[in-house]
Amino acid sequence: RWRRSKAGNFVFSEDDYHTEYADPYRWSNMTQISHLGKYTGLFVGLSMTDPNIRRLIDVTHRQFPEVVNYAVLVRDAAAGRAAGGQGVLQNIFKDVEAESFGKIGVRVIWAASYEEVPVLVRKVCEPDG
Repeated sequence: RWRRSKAGNFVFSEDDYHTEYADPYRWSNMTQISHLGKYTGLFVGLSMTDPNIRRLIDVTHRQFPEVVNYAVLVRDAAAGRAAGGQGVLQNIFKDVEAESFGKIGVRVIWAASYEEVPVLVRKVCEPDG
């Protein structure tokens, strides 16, 4: 089930993944909490819907509220236009979603499309940011 190597544990199934996150004192959880408590994080290419990751971010934010993380998420404008009146509801949902992330110390950087993500990441990484 678990295969160990000198480099650490590898997770191969969803059950293994849940087992890994269920133990708050696992090295993987402790390492993430340590880094989230010391450094500003930038989440790119992650939906931020995984409850395990959100739990770690929330726990860390409660311990270190001064540390802020950022997540680049795509606001699908094309889907909103295609949905007609539902586009307004989608925008309200995104605003509520951003507010929810803010409560756990994550500020959302919205991209209009997936093509815009690399441009935003470059801007964040520039010295003048």
